[in-house]
Amino acid sequence: MDWGGAAGKNTPYKNNNKLFHIYNISKIDVIEEANAIDKFTAFRKKYDLIIYSNVLEHVSYPGEVLLDIKNCMKEDTVICIEVPFENIMQNNFTSAYLNKKH
Repeated sequence: MDWGGAAGKNTPYKNNNKLFHIYNISKIDVIEEANAIDKFTAFRKKYDLIIYSNVLEHVSYPGEVLLDIKNCMKEDTVICIEVPFENIMQNNFTSAYLNKKH
C-alpha cells in the first residue's frame, strides 16, 4: 500500500504486487494498476509492505499519521519511509531544527 501516493506513478515496487492500494490523500485519479482506498478501508486491511514517500514532511502531526499507518501493519510488515535530505539538514545536522523556517 502506498500511503499518500497521489496517482501512484512513482510508487516503488508497484509492478511486483498482486494487490496495489493507494490511500490517496490528494484525491486525484490513480493509475490503472492501482486501487484508490480511503483510510477506513486501509484500517480493515493488514499490508505486507507500506510505502510512505515524501509525505511525512508535509503533515502537521506526523506522529498521528504514523500511528494511523501502524493500524494497517502486521507484525512483519515492512514500511519504507522516505523524506527529503534538505541542505539545512546536510550542513548543520545537530541543530538544523533551530534554523528551519516554516
